[in-house]
Amino acid sequence: MNRYQADVLCLSETRFNGVSEETIPVRDSDNSYSFLNSGAHDGSGDHGVGFMIGVHKNVFLRGIQRTRE
Repeated sequence: MNRYQADVLCLSETRFNGVSEETIPVRDSDNSYSFLNSGAHDGSGDHGVGFMIGVHKNVFLRGIQRTRE
């Protein structure tokens, strides 16, 4: 993402459970990205989706909320 100067990356089938958010630093750079994930709550790791968002763009994000199971 850093090489292509992308601010947002959408991911599918992330295989993480539940809803989470974490900050991921970029190696050899001052940049970092927020990883937002929403996956199954049954422990299967199926049907997960996620977003990587540049921290400088994250000021526009209000949060992540699961709308259905």
